[in-house]
Amino acid sequence: MKNRQVSRRKGFTLIEVVTTLFIIGLLVALIYPNVAHIRKTAEDRQRAALMQTLQSQVNMFHIAQDVPDTQTITISNLMNAGYLTTSQVQQMGKAHFEIKGDKVIQGK
Repeated sequence: MKNRQVSRRKGFTLIEVVTTLFIIGLLVALIYPNVAHIRKTAEDRQRAALMQTLQSQVNMFHIAQDVPDTQTITISNLMNAGYLTTSQVQQMGKAHFEIKGDKVIQGK
């Protein structure tokens, strides 16, 4: 009888690698649009929350400082009185929010 040695594989075949890459690519193609949609929804909700927070701060300043309706409230007034932080003002600039009179609006 001849002594046969059984060779053992030490790696993956080309078919196994291609199949694995195809499955991973398919999963990424299915998941990526959902992640992008979730990110956009989260950014929209964050922008809405920021607008509500800013409007609340303007209203509190208006009440606490007894500002007449004819006086315009500015960002510097709110910052000096401690109603806004610098990070809120930066976020406000990124979101293009403006204060017109006593209302927070979204600019261009």
